[in-house]
Amino acid sequence: MKVAQGAEGGENMKLFTNGNKKIGSDTITFNMTAAMSCPADKAGLCPLSKVCYAKKSERQYPSVVAHREYQAKFWEETSVGGFITAFEKYCGKKLKSGKIKYMRFSESGDFRCQADVERVSEIANILHERYNIITYLYTHRRDLDFTNRCKWLIVNGSGFMIDNEFRTVKTLSGSNATCKGNCRECNLCKMHGNKVIEVLLH
Repeated sequence: MKVAQGAEGGENMKLFTNGNKKIGSDTITFNMTAAMSCPADKAGLCPLSKVCYAKKSERQYPSVVAHREYQAKFWEETSVGGFITAFEKYCGKKLKSGKIKYMRFSESGDFRCQADVERVSEIANILHERYNIITYLYTHRRDLDFTNRCKWLIVNGSGFMIDNEFRTVKTLSGSNATCKGNCRECNLCKMHGNKVIEVLLH
């Protein structure tokens, strides 16, 4: 399956998605890998492997894992320039109108390697320079170096601190910020805050 030309199509799939019932229409999402092939999980860095919500959706809906694998293939084959071209094609007039404010990587999966960190950082820098878009994501890859990332890339460490720490808990402590479960109403994960953000295990 050759998708490196930046096309949206291929088995009627699109490379990006624009919002859902949790993430607002001001956000574009893209996955570098599927949950079933998550690099952090394979490296033993994810303590939530058995309760992973992204895996659950892939088990329930074959079309979900197929779409994420399609995205992963594109990510593997394309350049930063190819990614930006595909992004601009998908968003169209919404970019000039300012309706797109955020780019979120990895609803499923994680960085494959250090080179992915550098690529995402470069993409984040271009998107901010051209369209004032903030890029954000979550990662279990505590083994990678995020020191030199672009300042427009917000990285939330899952269980450890980078720009913020996103901590999954069975009981809320009451002393930290709390995930509302609705990104339309909250921007804690989309800004540098050095905050511990707790989310109930679900």
